Amino acid sequence: MLTQKGSNDLAVNTELNTPMLTQKGSNDLAVNKQHDTPMLTQKGSNDLAVNTELNTSMLTQKGSNDFAVNTEHNTSMLTQKSSYDLVVNTDHNTSLLTQKGSNGFAVNSEHDTSLLTQKGSNDFAVNSEHQTSMLTQKGSNDLDVNTQSTIHPC
Repeated sequence: MLTQKGSNDLAVNTELNTPMLTQKGSNDLAVNKQHDTPMLTQKGSNDLAVNTELNTSMLTQKGSNDFAVNTEHNTSMLTQKSSYDLVVNTDHNTSLLTQKGSNGFAVNSEHDTSLLTQKGSNDFAVNSEHQTSMLTQKGSNDLDVNTQSTIHPC
């Protein structure tokens, strides 16, 4: 289940095969649930973009109060820059996840993540699976968590 209500977005997606995606309130909802999507791009404020299938080569979103989720494997690059944003990539083989901004939230919760980098203030970065080669975060009031085995340099 993935749910978003109002401002300061809430996202929960813990595994494959998301049965329901719900958003309540104004603003836009865009969902692409098919595979082989080469690129999904969204720019604007208070928007929701979801690509929930495999073989997505690039997902890019820029704006304020935005929400971007790519929940399948083989995502080569996911980039988001802005404030009050949420980026979640919850499956394996993610080569690069980068987020820059203030009050941001970046989570990569599966294995084989080569690099997760986040810079900003009041940010939160979590990489909770194994074989994470590097997790780097710079800023004030930050939280870094890496909770699994085979962690190389940090």
